[in-house]
Amino acid sequence: MKSFERMEQYFSDLRTRKQDLEKNRVQLQAERQKLDEDFETAFLADSGHDEIQDHMARVDGDLAAIDKKIHILDHAEQGSAILTGLARAALLEGKNIAEGLNAKAANQADECVKFRELYVESLASLGKIHRAGSEISYKCGQASRYIPGEKQFIGVTDFWPKVKPDAGLCERKYNQKQF
Repeated sequence: MKSFERMEQYFSDLRTRKQDLEKNRVQLQAERQKLDEDFETAFLADSGHDEIQDHMARVDGDLAAIDKKIHILDHAEQGSAILTGLARAALLEGKNIAEGLNAKAANQADECVKFRELYVESLASLGKIHRAGSEISYKCGQASRYIPGEKQFIGVTDFWPKVKPDAGLCERKYNQKQF
């Protein structure tokens, strides 16, 4: 989903910008602390403290501007007009994709139902053959009782264990990630 990727990119950009601002903020705070020490020294020496005080005011202004920008970025993560637009685009795109997938899923489900019906019919035929074979086996067993010294078994293989549905396999295939 392109629009969702754009929304993720938006959040990534916000995080990157916020990290950069916070790094600048830490540097300015360190500079401000150094200026405090320099101001104290200059004030006690009565030399150059006005310039340092002006520089401190500029650093304080820069810190306030950074704090405001960080606040704006925090607010943007909660719900700005840009984010609202990106979210609406992602929802619309997702809805369109979901409708297409739903149509494909319905067609595939119909196909599965056809195969299931064919499978059930085949199972019924196999069961009919097995029942006929069991009846023949029974009758041959009865007939062989009348042949002295000879007991013969004539049977038909039961294929049920080979063809019975495996619900676990079906569920694993249904839930298997294929893309």
